[in-house]
Amino acid sequence: MEDSFMHSMSHISKIPSGFLVRKVVGNKVHQKYFGHSSFAGEVEALSAAVAYRDHLLVQAAAVDVGRSPCEVSGVPGVTWFCHVNSHRPGVIVHHFRAEVIGPGGERIVRAWSVDTQGLWQAFKQAVTWQLMTAEGTQVSEPEVIRSFLAFMQHYLEQARREENPLLRGGMGRAVVDMIANADTPAAVFDVIDGQVAAD
Repeated sequence: MEDSFMHSMSHISKIPSGFLVRKVVGNKVHQKYFGHSSFAGEVEALSAAVAYRDHLLVQAAAVDVGRSPCEVSGVPGVTWFCHVNSHRPGVIVHHFRAEVIGPGGERIVRAWSVDTQGLWQAFKQAVTWQLMTAEGTQVSEPEVIRSFLAFMQHYLEQARREENPLLRGGMGRAVVDMIANADTPAAVFDVIDGQVAAD
């Protein structure tokens, strides 16, 4: 598997006679088959499937431009939310949500709370579930950690820029709790230290 699982077989399923690309862009499922016989072999079919998948990822990024910065996780199919509960002012909704399209075209959505599971565990579980459910891909922890480190740079930047004291405080508490948690990957501390030093 390549350095980042997001750029390897993400959204590509290997089947006996070729590869199937499946990706949701703007609430529409895009699916295309790349057969070995149509592309003069397995390597050429995979190359075409990767090119098509990359094209869909570019389209999806263009659709996502209108999203709040607090919805970006860095992993396709996984969204980060941190906002004030509109029904209960003073309460923060802070979670990761993973979404896949089921075999019948239905949306399957699950969420993991940062408050109950912690920042790292909620991210890890959302990413792992999304890839396993959408593609049957088992992702290694080092790959999840690399994606989490990239997300944490974004997260810390958003926390620093956040003007709402309730949200800023909630985001800060999540980082403090993560630092105190024994299962937090050691590499996360380097990212946090680097952001603190930059301030």
